[in-house]
Amino acid sequence: MRSNDLLAAIGLQMEALGVSQLSTWVGMAARAEMPVIFDGSPVTITTAGASRADTAELVVRDSSGTVVQRLPIDPARQEMEWAGVSDSGSPLAAGTYELSVESFVQGGSIGTAPVYVHGRIVEARNEDGRPLLVMSGGQVVNPNAVVGLRAGD
Repeated sequence: MRSNDLLAAIGLQMEALGVSQLSTWVGMAARAEMPVIFDGSPVTITTAGASRADTAELVVRDSSGTVVQRLPIDPARQEMEWAGVSDSGSPLAAGTYELSVESFVQGGSIGTAPVYVHGRIVEARNEDGRPLLVMSGGQVVNPNAVVGLRAGD
């Protein structure tokens, strides 16, 4: 039993060390797959369609999963600003949106890929034994979902 207690204590120390190491990320800008928190300001995203696609669309879904916008984009990987305006030019309502890229070859869908959102990390924490990052928009992200870091904006 003592061994189990020691292993549990070591596990807690490792988890604390993980959060301690992640705390150095606070203030940095991260690129990760996460929902977009739209407040009326443009949001920086990174898109990538399938390598063999000839066209692609940015697909925007509201919090209920309803598609509210389909925007033609270049299928190649790119960093861009999503303005959050409808096809008619009016701003979308403030809220949470899920973005993805649907790729096409000669008009036929060949797959969907995630969109990576850029945001500032404001907190590193341990929740139920898991390290988590909190973004400036309130999104909670697993550190393993972060695909890029740079100095804070």
